[in-house]
Amino acid sequence: LILTQGEKGSIITSGSQSYSIPAVQPVRILDFTGAGDAYVAGFVSAYTKGYDLQSCGYLGSANASFALEHLGGQEHLPSWRDLLSRIGRQFPEIVQSMNTNNQEEL
Repeated sequence: LILTQGEKGSIITSGSQSYSIPAVQPVRILDFTGAGDAYVAGFVSAYTKGYDLQSCGYLGSANASFALEHLGGQEHLPSWRDLLSRIGRQFPEIVQSMNTNNQEEL
């Protein structure tokens, strides 16, 4: 179960495991359109690559942060490196714990 909470981040629950994921902050906010879809796209992309649920949440949040910076639906598709870089600026310990060998595009 994934519960997104806007600027408060998200909560991911699976069985007895629960993760509270803070929002990855964008450089600026222009529009909220597409942020939820971008979160899901980032989460699912990470999940299909074998990342753990916590990492998937951070990658989803980072992807949503890029959507917030553009007007309308997501027009900018950040690279995997862009996502990791944005997470790393705010949460370096999280990126260090991820398997960062997979630097593919979303």
